[in-house]
Amino acid sequence: MSDSYSEHQNSISAIEATSRFLLPLNTSALNLARTLSSALNGSELSFVTIEKKVIAPSLFIALSTIPSLSQISYVGLNGLMFSYYNDEDDQKLAVFCNTSFSSNWYSMLVNRDTGVLYGKAITLNATNRINETWFQEALNRTEGYFSLGKGWNDDQDSLFLTSVTMDGSGVISVGFPVQVVIDHFAALNFSGGYFHLATVDGDVIVQSELPNAEITVNNNTVLIRASELDGSTIRSISNCSCEPVDGNRVSFHGRIMGEKYTFYCSTVEIAGVQAVYVLAYHKGGLVTIIEENTKLSSLLLILMFVSILVAFIIFIFFSIRAAKREMYLCAAFVKQMNATQQAERKSMFKTRTYLRANHDIRSSLAAISTLLDLCHADAHPHPELAANLVQIKSCNKDLLDILNSVLNIGKIEAGKMDLEEEEFNLAQLLENVVDVEYPSGIKKGVDVVLDPCDGSIGKLSLVRGDRVKLKQILFNLLRNAIKFTSDGHVSIRAVVKKRSFEKEIIASNGNLVSKCLSLLFCKKEDFEDMDALHRAEQNLNKMEFEFEVDDTGKGIPKDKQASIYEEFIQVKDTTVGEGRLEEEGCGLGLGIVQSIVRLMDGEIGIVDKEPGERGTCFRFTVMLMVCQPEPTLEPLEDSVNGGEPRCSISRSPAASSHVILYITGEERKRVLKKYMESLNIKVTLVKQGKCIHRLLEKIKCKLDYSYSNSSRRPESSSANFPAKSASSSSTAGTNDTFAGIKGGSDSSWGQYTKNNSRNCSTFILVVIESSLG
Repeated sequence: MSDSYSEHQNSISAIEATSRFLLPLNTSALNLARTLSSALNGSELSFVTIEKKVIAPSLFIALSTIPSLSQISYVGLNGLMFSYYNDEDDQKLAVFCNTSFSSNWYSMLVNRDTGVLYGKAITLNATNRINETWFQEALNRTEGYFSLGKGWNDDQDSLFLTSVTMDGSGVISVGFPVQVVIDHFAALNFSGGYFHLATVDGDVIVQSELPNAEITVNNNTVLIRASELDGSTIRSISNCSCEPVDGNRVSFHGRIMGEKYTFYCSTVEIAGVQAVYVLAYHKGGLVTIIEENTKLSSLLLILMFVSILVAFIIFIFFSIRAAKREMYLCAAFVKQMNATQQAERKSMFKTRTYLRANHDIRSSLAAISTLLDLCHADAHPHPELAANLVQIKSCNKDLLDILNSVLNIGKIEAGKMDLEEEEFNLAQLLENVVDVEYPSGIKKGVDVVLDPCDGSIGKLSLVRGDRVKLKQILFNLLRNAIKFTSDGHVSIRAVVKKRSFEKEIIASNGNLVSKCLSLLFCKKEDFEDMDALHRAEQNLNKMEFEFEVDDTGKGIPKDKQASIYEEFIQVKDTTVGEGRLEEEGCGLGLGIVQSIVRLMDGEIGIVDKEPGERGTCFRFTVMLMVCQPEPTLEPLEDSVNGGEPRCSISRSPAASSHVILYITGEERKRVLKKYMESLNIKVTLVKQGKCIHRLLEKIKCKLDYSYSNSSRRPESSSANFPAKSASSSSTAGTNDTFAGIKGGSDSSWGQYTKNNSRNCSTFILVVIESSLG
């Protein structure tokens, strides 16, 4: 109850403070009247003097500078009048009467910057626009007269007017809109109350929104009438004076449509005008309900506390339950971890025992192999016994291979397989692998091809790494490819990939940062983290070598490619890969290959082929240290007249060099043609042997024309060249080697070769496959 009363008093205080804030404008009006009176000095005023000299300019300045002022007027005793006002569009207009006591007034537009009148004058009827009461009251009062009047605009808005006499010769009147007062009171918070404001004469300023009631003010007396419950009759609630008694505001109670209301009323002064306000409050609402229903409010409060308690208990219950579950999971995790560690220990013990047993078995198999060799030497008189011994030795070798594979797996699992690095020639290793497996491919009708690609292997052939394990990887993949390719070809490709040293430096820096942070927390003073940078510097000579083993078999299904590297797993189908060991092997090959590749800092995978292309392409990478060999110059005649052809060439051939290929195998043709053209050698593929002689004649004509323009060429060389090339070609047909290299014994051909090998690197090479010769 005290809170409601306090809110009511605060609202009343806000109303009275707002009314005091709206001070009357009599000070501005008095000052303006005195200024004009002193300027006129009692002289007779004509309309020209009013408009042009003193009155109108002063009125315009006052209208433009005084806040909230909407109208300012001068009315003389002689009937002359001049006034400025603002209309609804904030346009300034002037109303004037230029003849004495005329019934016609005129209105014109005003320049808002200079106050000069312009436009056409509009005639107004003055009979309904002038009120003589305020004029007479202003003349009779020296302190000014305050009233609520009408404006000059078309809507005749209500204005609070302050009128002051000007030495008895006229009246200066200023006014501001009632809407300004309404806006000030509308901004107040009445805490749910209904506010009504009217002058003591009954002119309403702020209309109350009190439902089903009507408030009337007359001479400081408030009359409140309300409708009955049936709505048919209206009765008076109160008719009392609002004059404060001993400084106390008047308050009373009443009922409107059966609802209780409390009313407060008092007198205030708004801009000098005496007014009465009424403030009504409904006695319902939350405060009244609490007052009238104490038991209900207490019950609601108890219910709220019980709800909070229940929610807290539920929270504690679920928290304890979650803690128990977490403890249970932690215990289960510890138990599982112990079981895992125990299983790992058992597995390690089992692996070590298995490896020891494998070593013993391998020793026994080696002894059996030696004994078989001794028996085979004594079995010559008995061919059947010798054949059986050969079969036994083959089976013994197979068992030894399987045992070695198992032993390798055991070493990898135990982490005891190390790389035995040595310097070796990678190009020669690739050629050796292809040479070893080439006969196996020929037996099955499969061509085995070494593709040098961009020749980068020949340029960086001297490397340092584990030659044996790299060879083991290549043999495993190549034998698998040959074994399960029925026709077509198997090719080995090798390239040197450019390394991104930025990644290694970034990785080294990342390790450096993490180690620095650990040093800060562990308070160590050493700088072992710099080892990462030193290792990065030492690895600058390491290069990434990429190898591909591509075949034209049936391929591996995509859904089985992920499992081919698992140990003891075979794809039981006619597809490619480790699963191609349909009736042979134990499923360890590719698993060992993958482990060795990763041991050499590489990765292995299957490359997707184009749609419709047969076979499988295995691609793997290894990291090898590149060794920088000392530069050596090999004489051209040595490489031509003797020795095997290699991937590297000592001198780049001239653009006029020519190679004629008469061989089988589309892949071999493609590889040779691509590689030789990359060395700036022109390559011609011949489909029929009879076309070789005709092609040599064309080449001879071109060379004759070229050599005729050169003074360094002996004339006898061109004459003997075609015959010797032809004979060399036929010789090559029987020896299955490069034509023109080992064929012919004529001294003129040897002289020609030697002369040209020293002067230029131009040559013509005819390659004929022995099966086509």
